[in-house]
Amino acid sequence: MSNKIVCKFISQEAIDDFNKRNNFNVTKLTKEYNVHTHKKVEGRETKKRSKDNTFEARKWWEQYWWQMPTYESHDEPKPFAKVTFVFEDNELELAKKIFNQNLTSRSKWAWYPELIPGYYKKLVVIGGSSKHKYPIYVISKGRWDKCYTSRYLTQMEVDHFVVCEPSEYEKYKEHVENKYATLLQLDMSYKDRYDTCDDMGADFPKGSGPARNFVWDDSIKRGAKWHWIMDDNATSGFYLNWHNEKIKCRTGAIFESCENFVDRYENIGQFGLHYDFFCASYQYHSPFTRNTRVYSCILNRNDIVNSEGKPIRWRGRFNEDTDLSIRILKSGYCTVLADWTLFGKANTMTVKGGNTDTIYVNGTTEKSEMIARLHPDIAKVMYRFHRVHHYVDYSGFTQELKLKPGVEVTPGENNYGMKVIMVDDEEDKHQTKSFLEEKYKDAPAYEWPGIYKTFAPFEEGGELIKLKVDPNEMCISELNQPVK
Repeated sequence: MSNKIVCKFISQEAIDDFNKRNNFNVTKLTKEYNVHTHKKVEGRETKKRSKDNTFEARKWWEQYWWQMPTYESHDEPKPFAKVTFVFEDNELELAKKIFNQNLTSRSKWAWYPELIPGYYKKLVVIGGSSKHKYPIYVISKGRWDKCYTSRYLTQMEVDHFVVCEPSEYEKYKEHVENKYATLLQLDMSYKDRYDTCDDMGADFPKGSGPARNFVWDDSIKRGAKWHWIMDDNATSGFYLNWHNEKIKCRTGAIFESCENFVDRYENIGQFGLHYDFFCASYQYHSPFTRNTRVYSCILNRNDIVNSEGKPIRWRGRFNEDTDLSIRILKSGYCTVLADWTLFGKANTMTVKGGNTDTIYVNGTTEKSEMIARLHPDIAKVMYRFHRVHHYVDYSGFTQELKLKPGVEVTPGENNYGMKVIMVDDEEDKHQTKSFLEEKYKDAPAYEWPGIYKTFAPFEEGGELIKLKVDPNEMCISELNQPVK
C-alpha cells in the first residue's frame, strides 16, 4: 500500500461520521492529515468562480438531436472535500479500518462512504423493433466457436449475414447459422484482385479487406444504399449510453436510430459505433463526434466516390479501416462516430482467430507504418497504448453536416420503442429479446433517479445513501435521505 491515500468525502455529514468513527478532526479545508500524529495541513476557503460557458459550449450537438433517443451526459461530480491521509509503510490493515472498506495494496484513493460499484448491473434495454433498413454483415475467420458479434445480434433478434471463407463454411454452419444469422461464403477472387498497398507478396495473408469489398458489392446487388459491416469480436455486445452508464441492449432498435440519423444528411459518407472502453462513465461525452475515424462497427454509404469521381473501396493489408475513413474525409464527406450507442469490442489482439493469428502475428508495427506511408500529411508512427501505434491528426477536417433538401427538423425525442428496465436476476440480461419482453411485459420503464454514484451507508446495517448531482453545475448539490 502507498503511504498516502487520497480520500474524497461526499458531504459534511460524511466528514462528521468519519471523525466520529476514528476520533479525527478532519475539516472541509484539510489538505493533508497524519493518521498517527493527527497533524494536519489546512487550506483556505476559495471563492466560487463565476460560471463559464464550458457547459453551454458542450451543447453544440443539440441542434442535430431531434427525433433521437434521450441523451444525458456529465462529468464525475466534484467531492465535497478531498484529503490526503499519511500512513507509515505497510499499514494496509489500519487503512481498511480507518476508511471502513476493503482496500488493496495498490489503493491510492478512496471515497467516503465507500463507493458501491455495479448499481446499474440489473438494467437492460428492451422494446422497439429489431427490423432495420440496411443489411448487416459480420465478417469472420477462424472464430466459428466464438463469433461474439453474431451471438449478440441473434440474442437481439437482428437479421444479419455472417461472411466466412469456403474452407470454414461447414464449421460456421454447425456453430453459427440460425434463424437470424445467414451464412455467406466469401468469393475468394476478391483476394486475388485486392490492392494490399505493399510489396509483401501474395503468400502473406491479405487481412479482412477482401471480405469487406465482397460485402460492399453484395449489399449493392441487394439494392441497399448503405451497409453495416462489423468485426466478429464484440465480446460484450452492444450498449445504450444512458446517463453515463453503459446499459446492455437486447433490441436492435439502436440500429434504426442510427440509420434514421444518417438518412437526414446528404454528405455523411461513413458512420459507426464507438468502442465501449473509450467511453468512460466518469467523463462527459457528446452523443456523437464528427470527422474522425470509424472502426469495427461501421455503416458505409455505398455510392461514395473520391475527388476524381471513382468509387471508394477498401484497400491495404493493414489498417484498412483508418485508411478508408481518411480517404472518405479527404473526399469531402463527413464521418460520424456515435457515443449514444456503443460497440463492446475486445481490445486489439486479445481474441484468437481473425487477424490476430495471421497478419498481426508480428505485432502492430507494420500496420502503423503503412498508414503513415499512405497518408504522410496527417499520420505518423508513435509508441502509444503500450505498443507501436499510428497517430492521425484529424483536426483539419472541419466539414459540417448538411441536411438533405426537403428534410424538416422535427423537435422532440424518439426512443424508437426502447425502454430501460430492471431485471429480477442479473442472469436474465443474457436472455433473448422475446424472452425478456414476455417476462417483463408489465415492467415499468426504469426512471433515472437523478444520481451518479451510489455509496455505502454510514451506519453498519443501514440503507444505501445516494449522491444527487446537478449536471448543470457538475458538482454535488445535496445528499438524499436513505433509499427505501
